Amino acid sequence: MSFFTKYYGLYRLNSENSLLFNTLTGAKDIIDEPTRGVIDRLIAGDTDCDCPAGLREQLEKRGYLFESDSATCKDIGNGV
Repeated sequence: MSFFTKYYGLYRLNSENSLLFNTLTGAKDIIDEPTRGVIDRLIAGDTDCDCPAGLREQLEKRGYLFESDSATCKDIGNGV
């Protein structure tokens, strides 16, 4: 099970796009509505969420998604 960081902001820009940012890593991303839907489910802890592998990889790489809730700050300190 993966955990979405607690250190994020998610703001709707218009009907098609939202701004997602990570307050620990400084990552900023413009995401479309289908991606936001997946991210909303991850944030809610939906264990049945069908997150595409490519999206999951990007979220992990940019410091939004972690394997454990306690890993967030530890991994950021290690240069994630």
